[in-house]
Amino acid sequence: MRLIPRTLILAALVFFGVVLFREARLNQAAQDPDQSKIVLLFVGVTFIGCIAAVFLASAIIPVLGEMIGHLFYTPDQQSDKAQHAAALGRIAQGDYEGAVREYLACYEKDPADTLAVSEAAQIYCDKLGQPEEAASILESAVEGDHPVEEGAFLATRLADIYWTRLNDASRARHVLIQLAEGLPDTKHAANAHHRLAEIDRALAGGS
Repeated sequence: MRLIPRTLILAALVFFGVVLFREARLNQAAQDPDQSKIVLLFVGVTFIGCIAAVFLASAIIPVLGEMIGHLFYTPDQQSDKAQHAAALGRIAQGDYEGAVREYLACYEKDPADTLAVSEAAQIYCDKLGQPEEAASILESAVEGDHPVEEGAFLATRLADIYWTRLNDASRARHVLIQLAEGLPDTKHAANAHHRLAEIDRALAGGS
């Protein structure tokens, strides 16, 4: 809403500048032009143009940038950052075990916060070198009661850790087959089948 009144002000400035410019051109085309008036009119056009440019740069472009930013950085993401602030603070301090505890505390408080347990698993893999622990917390999370999207997200993350971190094709395939069979004719099943094909190709190539 802030953009509308500011745009109207800019439009009024532009309109006033155009009117002065036309008046200056008409005076210029007259048989006996008043040169001082023409100069004053063009000075007025230049002055209004400078005001409009400054107003555009200081009052409109920042608002447009904020609106565009919101297209890529949603309120949900802001909420996630606020909810995970303690864990992010631990990461900034290099306290990765503390970050895991904070993320798991978030998940325990809000089981719908599947991102928290996924981030904890990522830290176990990337920072602590404990992929088995990552798999363990995801296994427990997968057993919980989640909406379809969140459940599929956790199962996919678990299969990925089995395969890429633990080199356990058997457990990875088991999770992906369950996901595909449990959610047939969905994008989750399609993704699971695609991942299964990748694993099978890798196994065939390594044999």
